[in-house]
Amino acid sequence: MLLKAIGEDIKTIQFGWPLGMPLVEKIQPYLWEVRTKILDGISRVFFTVDGHTMILLHEFIKKSRKIPLKEINTARSRLRQYQEAASWKNNKHIGSTFDDFLQAEGLLAEAEATAVKRVIAYQIEIAEPAAPPDF
Repeated sequence: MLLKAIGEDIKTIQFGWPLGMPLVEKIQPYLWEVRTKILDGISRVFFTVDGHTMILLHEFIKKSRKIPLKEINTARSRLRQYQEAASWKNNKHIGSTFDDFLQAEGLLAEAEATAVKRVIAYQIEIAEPAAPPDF
């Protein structure tokens, strides 16, 4: 259930970018977080965006109001590594995609379907209201 919820939120962001609260919050330049409510608290996935690509940097379960410094430092370190690029060449996870992961878990189709519905609902919500009909 945890992977499904996180997968749906990440796919929603991919299909509807840019999005804001309550799903996405900007932490600092080039660093955002995805917030997914789960039984144990709130899952936070730090990410950056490079062109049209969402780069997932770090995930943890937040149980307090403040982001633990250890967690944000991990995300910042991975962001620097990504920006420097050379240190990522031998990382086995580089080149794999979140879609590959969801597919292996059997969650890709359902996550994409939910994400598309959410983005359409969001777009309808923010659209200007139609003028009332003339009777």
